Amino acid sequence: PNAAVISTDRVVRRDLPLNFFMERYTESYVAELQQFVDCVLHDKPVPVTGQDGDKAALNRVALGTQLVSVWKDSRVLGKMAAEAAVAMANGTAVADLPGVAKFSGGKKGVEMNSILIPPDPITKDTLDHVISAGWVTKEEVCAGVPAGSVAACD
Repeated sequence: PNAAVISTDRVVRRDLPLNFFMERYTESYVAELQQFVDCVLHDKPVPVTGQDGDKAALNRVALGTQLVSVWKDSRVLGKMAAEAAVAMANGTAVADLPGVAKFSGGKKGVEMNSILIPPDPITKDTLDHVISAGWVTKEEVCAGVPAGSVAACD
């Protein structure tokens, strides 16, 4: 959809916005549902993932009830945003900012300037990343985790 409004003497017409979740992410929902049904039909554990690195999610990763939580260090995000803002305030064009690349990987293939920061997938094997970064404490991540079951908790 677009923001254009077409008005005539008989009608005013415009695109309706996408239903944020169902229309924009239909393919993802279908894939997730297919995965869930496969797990139920074949008596497999249902994989749980997340995208925020919050304390409860990281504890679930340590406990083994969540496979992964995707994390980006907010200090890195903030530093890069501040550096970009200062550079643009000093006259640097967006396309000329350090680290800017063209991105067109969305569903509609619209090309835009982006600074992409790699996410850090936090699994049982990488829990030390969030602990050593000071994002969460070892006690928060490891609450209820049996001794010897997760290296970051030992």
